[in-house]
Amino acid sequence: MKIPVSILALAVMSTGLTCVSAQSQDDIKQARKLRAEAAYTELKGDKDKAIELYEKSLGFVKDEAIQRKLAELKGESPIVKELQAADEAAKSNLPDFKPSAELEAGTVFSKLDLNPFMMGYFNGDTLIPPLRTQIIDFLKTAAGTSSDAEAKVETIQKIDAALEWLGLYEIKGIGFSLAPLSTNVSRSKMYVEFDKPEPTGAIWKLSRANTTLDSLKLFPKDTVLAASGSLSLKEVWKLVDEALLAFAPPEIREQKNAQIAQIKETMGIDVDALIASTADELLMGLVLSESTRIDLPMPDGSIANIPEPSLMFGMKVSDSSIMDMIRKLIEEKQIPVSKSDVGGAEMISFPIPLPLPIRMEVAIIQTGDYLLIGTQSALIQNAVASMSGSSGGLVSSAEYKQYMGDLPEHMSGASFVGSRFYKEYFKVYGAIITKNQATDPNLEKLAPLMDKLNAILKMNENNASAAYQVSDRDGMLCVSYSRTPEYNPIVAGAVQAVSMGVATAAIEAEKNRLMQETYTCQYNQSMIENAKNEWANQHDLTEGTPSWEDLTPYLDDNMIPVCPSGGTYTIGSLQEPVSCSVEGHTMEQAPAWDEEDQGAEADTGDTEVVEEAGVE
Repeated sequence: MKIPVSILALAVMSTGLTCVSAQSQDDIKQARKLRAEAAYTELKGDKDKAIELYEKSLGFVKDEAIQRKLAELKGESPIVKELQAADEAAKSNLPDFKPSAELEAGTVFSKLDLNPFMMGYFNGDTLIPPLRTQIIDFLKTAAGTSSDAEAKVETIQKIDAALEWLGLYEIKGIGFSLAPLSTNVSRSKMYVEFDKPEPTGAIWKLSRANTTLDSLKLFPKDTVLAASGSLSLKEVWKLVDEALLAFAPPEIREQKNAQIAQIKETMGIDVDALIASTADELLMGLVLSESTRIDLPMPDGSIANIPEPSLMFGMKVSDSSIMDMIRKLIEEKQIPVSKSDVGGAEMISFPIPLPLPIRMEVAIIQTGDYLLIGTQSALIQNAVASMSGSSGGLVSSAEYKQYMGDLPEHMSGASFVGSRFYKEYFKVYGAIITKNQATDPNLEKLAPLMDKLNAILKMNENNASAAYQVSDRDGMLCVSYSRTPEYNPIVAGAVQAVSMGVATAAIEAEKNRLMQETYTCQYNQSMIENAKNEWANQHDLTEGTPSWEDLTPYLDDNMIPVCPSGGTYTIGSLQEPVSCSVEGHTMEQAPAWDEEDQGAEADTGDTEVVEEAGVE
């Protein structure tokens, strides 16, 4: 399937029921039900059954989006023709347009959902070469003809070589799609196509291996965040040596080798042997206890009650080298440990003596091919039980099955974030916002905004998401699923952004604005005070109250300063300070800067203005 070249071909498609011929709401509901069933059937790989269900839905509601979807499933997609027509129409406005320049985009589009909210394609063959040239030319121009220009050009060449070594120039094309599966669940896909079957770039070498990812079975049922992937530490170690050899000065390589030799000599640890004993799989998980809750101190001194958290990290190993090293170090350092049998393997644990509100210890075990390190013994025990099948793990939970039940047999990575994570996160986040609103006078004006943000967070507390990655000979496919209330892609994206940080940024920006207005007003009052002193000196006065007409000649540009918050200034007598009607805008009540040095500079500047006025 050939498509005339387009640096960016972007198609936005409606997911509503377009061209509706049926007026009955029952027909619309039935069509939506069939569409959801068809999408799930397609996801499981039964294309023929999906086609049957999509066609059946058209009997209730005629929908152009579904017709396009059917054409795609039957291999009759009109998208290519649409893009060709768009390119043809653009010829007259593009003098350098070359219709003979074509690319094979069929591989990318075959991996995407062609009935999306949105989809797009970036042609690496066309985009990357000129972009690379422009970046290098720009950097060389910036280097100029200074005495060190030659060194700068050499650095530019190294940067370019590093990007090539990483593999960024091996991208042939990138496609993406965002499609609905039901009213509140969506699927996004991104496919990165390489310009050759076996890319040599460093970033591709690290994440291309597909495995069964058996480590997913290790996560206990109350895991709320799980990530597992095929990452070769041996390949990482090898690539570090390659990078140092290609881009680092000789002394850096010598320093690295000396440190490794010193570790072996002083601690008896053979780093190379330990790296060689690792297999190609890493994992990380966050557990929120379903039975134990703790009190977490908040920034304002209040207490938030949350499920007790614990973390687990692990890796796949080929032998016991790393576990043997850990035992040796514990013995040499004479660390008092507890030992217990867990599933036929020895678990070592010892407490962490830190003043934390959370119980913390280090628990280590090698069970089968996996080395696990957790922050609680109970977590490791549950992980071993989950792997053995003696207790239900995360993979047996209903929510996990909903999103991850149809995973490919072999993957290069997978992740899961459960609704309990979002619920607890937003609960604490919302409490922080509300408490700040109640205790910080500068946030009084933000109360309506905070109420709205909390309402948005409440809507999102039942979110969940999952993703997996698969590599093939042509490229890499990333698939993710997300759930939000009454899913709308634009609203959902905005809500996620707000909930994960934009709200904080907006609040901080408003606080900074209020603070800046305070200091601007403070500076204005200093100018007025300075004008009062000059007026008194000129008229040899020690008492009295000047008018604005008296002070205008002594003010900048003969203009009376204006409070940025709309306050009214009172000049006062020569024995009284200037004041503003806005609460908190007096010199004494101005809020302090967060950094002490900034506050010192502000105070010093204002003092100098007053002192100079007094001298004059």
